[in-house]
Amino acid sequence: MAETEDMTVGGAASFWLRHADKAVTTPIRAKITGHLPSWLHGNLYRNGAAVKEIGPDRFNHLFDGLACVHKFNIDGARGQVTYQNRFLESDEYRADMAAGRIEVSTFGTLGRQDLCRSLFGRLMSTFRDLRGRGSATDNCSVNVGYFGTELYAMTETSKIWRLNQEDLGAEKQVDLSKVVAVNQATAHPHVDPDGTVYNVGSSFTGRTPSVNVIQFPASGSPVAETGRVVGTIPHRWPMEPSYFHSFGITENYFVFVQQPLVIQVKKLVTLKLMKRPVTDAITEKAAEGTWIRLVDRRTGELHQTLFKADTFYAFHHVNAYEEDGHVVVDICAQLPGKCSIMDAAAVKHMSSNESSGVDGPMLRFVLPLEPKSDVSPETNLVSLPDETATAYPRPDQSVYCVPRTLNPPEYRTLDLPRINYEYNGHKYRYAYTCRFVRAVGNSERLVKLDVQTGASCCWYDPSWTPSEPVFVRQPGATSEDSGLILASLLHVTEPRRTALVVLNAETMEELARAEVETDAVIAKDFHGLFAAVSEAVHRF
Repeated sequence: MAETEDMTVGGAASFWLRHADKAVTTPIRAKITGHLPSWLHGNLYRNGAAVKEIGPDRFNHLFDGLACVHKFNIDGARGQVTYQNRFLESDEYRADMAAGRIEVSTFGTLGRQDLCRSLFGRLMSTFRDLRGRGSATDNCSVNVGYFGTELYAMTETSKIWRLNQEDLGAEKQVDLSKVVAVNQATAHPHVDPDGTVYNVGSSFTGRTPSVNVIQFPASGSPVAETGRVVGTIPHRWPMEPSYFHSFGITENYFVFVQQPLVIQVKKLVTLKLMKRPVTDAITEKAAEGTWIRLVDRRTGELHQTLFKADTFYAFHHVNAYEEDGHVVVDICAQLPGKCSIMDAAAVKHMSSNESSGVDGPMLRFVLPLEPKSDVSPETNLVSLPDETATAYPRPDQSVYCVPRTLNPPEYRTLDLPRINYEYNGHKYRYAYTCRFVRAVGNSERLVKLDVQTGASCCWYDPSWTPSEPVFVRQPGATSEDSGLILASLLHVTEPRRTALVVLNAETMEELARAEVETDAVIAKDFHGLFAAVSEAVHRF
């Protein structure tokens, strides 16, 4: 579409706040424009927080809405696409719907259970939480992913839900804390080519709180219930663990960012007594800087070097890989602004259209694996040719890293990155992302970025707002960008219209669009994946 700037998307109230009034459980056949490639055959699954209000109550934070799983079934050979969705009938969903109110406390919203409890009741509830018997949410609204052949909805607690891949119904809840030593886990696992799944999660059950790297086998039944710990990272501040949303992986290392965005455990203890949400216990320690840690995939041991950087925050890793004695780490970062990144995702802030002052560049850090210690502090330890990211030795044996900005200045905030997953953990060239008008604002175009040259191209339609781009490799492809980009769309002014757009991943030109008009408001999704009918192992 034309590149002409139009603030129809950017100037509108946040589409993240759209409330889904009902589900679309019967598949609706889409109207196709353009031409679907005949080889494209499978399902695009998406997940997000859709139910924003229940009765007289409204959730206060973007992360709180009740989950809705979306599905575009695509048959390119027949030129057909259908769309359907379903609310995830979690324990939290059923409790809220039965009460006709927000009954269960969430990340940024207190439920009636805690608002109406006596002081003694709130004290006992806090005690159960500390003993590990609390009610971690099973509202799995962040992502979907495969463990073996089974599809699961995920969030940032230990609970995941197995889904029926046809009608999207919730079939079984799995609590990972009963499988492996984690009390919570990310919704962004990595999957090896053989189907082995890796994730990271905090553990508070041992002698010292830590972040554990966990592994699930490629096969077996059921895969999600047979995990084990393969590495451990100590928290920087045991009573103030860093918040994390994703991690990186290379051929030999797990890459973990310890950012100074922390959860104050002591404050968590008193929040229920004070009738305050979890978000009040999350704070920034911007003066402390950000750490990057490497864990050896073979031994599970921490790399001996601690890598430090000026403060940045991050939700999403783009990719990481090894090259000539270095680990290259690409991240969609958020720089400190006039409000915290968590506050920027609060409903009151998103409703105001006020700028958070948070920039979101894509940064490249280069970590030398065997840094020299007998050189001056001004010595750049990065020896990769034509690389402008730098790293310097420090007297405490750490290495101070200065990143290179990958995105061009016209794309000030990029996030929701995806790559050709065949290149995950390996040197790559192309990243596909959303450009946002501000941090946690509206996404208004899809961007292809050449991380080697800085060149970019984009797709843009002022009448539609896109979600995370998903790369689908063309069968027999010999080049990295030979394939398609799939993305779900919401109409800017007509909330009951949604669409699937299919782009040429080389040029970002639109090949086809499958548009659906429903009798329900369609809410914006966060993350998802494409599962091709021909694939035995579904990755990201």
